[in-house]
Amino acid sequence: MKKKYLRRWRTSLVTFATVSLLVVGTVVLPTVFAKIGVNLDQYQNGNPLGTNAGWANGSINASNSVYREGQSIPFRYFITGVTAGSSHHFTIQMEYKKGGNAAYDFLTSFNRSFAAGLECSTISTAVPADCGAGGFFTAAFPDPGSGALTGYLPFVPNVAAGQRQLRFYNATNVSFGSYFFTGTASDPELNLLVSFDAVSNGSVGMYWGGHLARANDWNGVGASSISGAPFHMRGINLDDAGKTNQDRSVQPGAVLPEAGCGISPAGAVCSGSDHTYSSPGTAVGATYDWSITGNGVFVIPDGGGGTTTTTANQSTTTVTVRAGAAGSYTLNLTTDGSGFELSTCSLTVTVNAIPVASITSDNTSCGSSPSLTAHVVGGDVAGDSYAWTASNGGAIPSGQASSQTITPTAPGTYSVVITRSGCASAQVSGTLCFTPVFTVSP
Repeated sequence: MKKKYLRRWRTSLVTFATVSLLVVGTVVLPTVFAKIGVNLDQYQNGNPLGTNAGWANGSINASNSVYREGQSIPFRYFITGVTAGSSHHFTIQMEYKKGGNAAYDFLTSFNRSFAAGLECSTISTAVPADCGAGGFFTAAFPDPGSGALTGYLPFVPNVAAGQRQLRFYNATNVSFGSYFFTGTASDPELNLLVSFDAVSNGSVGMYWGGHLARANDWNGVGASSISGAPFHMRGINLDDAGKTNQDRSVQPGAVLPEAGCGISPAGAVCSGSDHTYSSPGTAVGATYDWSITGNGVFVIPDGGGGTTTTTANQSTTTVTVRAGAAGSYTLNLTTDGSGFELSTCSLTVTVNAIPVASITSDNTSCGSSPSLTAHVVGGDVAGDSYAWTASNGGAIPSGQASSQTITPTAPGTYSVVITRSGCASAQVSGTLCFTPVFTVSP
């Protein structure tokens, strides 16, 4: 009898254990071991530009994209299988330099250059069924000039703060760590930790842009100069799980030089003089729109002395400006064009007056010590220089200065040119009929 009850007890225990395991497997396992998935897409903008454009898991190369320095490549990072209220973090990692040349130099909004309204587009790649659930929100990326890496950029980013935003859906409490570097001296990687909480069960989407380094910002060497190996953008270490890493590359040749916005040469000019200014850009298809304000006008070649105008949009890579009255003028340039990032620059030029020279005779009759004195009409200033010459065999001793008395070697005509701030006066002359003594005074 005891054996019969013992067998029944053992059978009941096994049944209870089996049912318990099934309950645990049904209820607990999906919560503890929920499958988290990730995917990183980048935007191929087409080659020719706009042809067959779309999101891709693959690389950006010269056959599928045409990007310019200064533009931002869009990225979208989907995290699937999250549960409501769960906390997560991952790292945005971009190759800051490749082979010593600048590649991605800072993060921007994903739709700064392309892909506006394409967050949940299924062009080329699929998206989660709940893409965009709850609406889209933004959080500002940390200023590249602040935090532990203060000054890591050799320039002030020319992108407005409103264009440096992380865009996301189904996430709250989005926050960032500080920028930090990994990698090597020649191939450093810039990293930024992103943390968030999921609002609802399903997917979370994160969107950002990678700014392509501009030659104008990097001493003439931008992202288009990288050759021999691709550079990368990554979404890595989701919740410190290495198997969730995603990597997208840009191949050499897919990034072209920018239009180029810079104006040279710099330096003061003289009233009434003509000077030619140029932009460094040579990109085919770029537009160059110039305008001018202040004491200067454009000179339009006409086969003669040129006509003048203050009209904007002198659409060439070079312009000639005629300086007006003393003061200054500001030359402005906007570069743009299909497939280019709009950029503006300006150059303010000081206009110096032409000095007006005058010679007075202290003794107009022939005497023992006649002299001539040179001045600038309106008053002399420190730094004026006086260049004297003599005719009829006369000579001007060396070492003359504005306050020095000199004795020419013969009577005749003596002339002077006065220069102030690099601007030379017209030559003026005086005549002496006796062995003269020159006094050159300020």
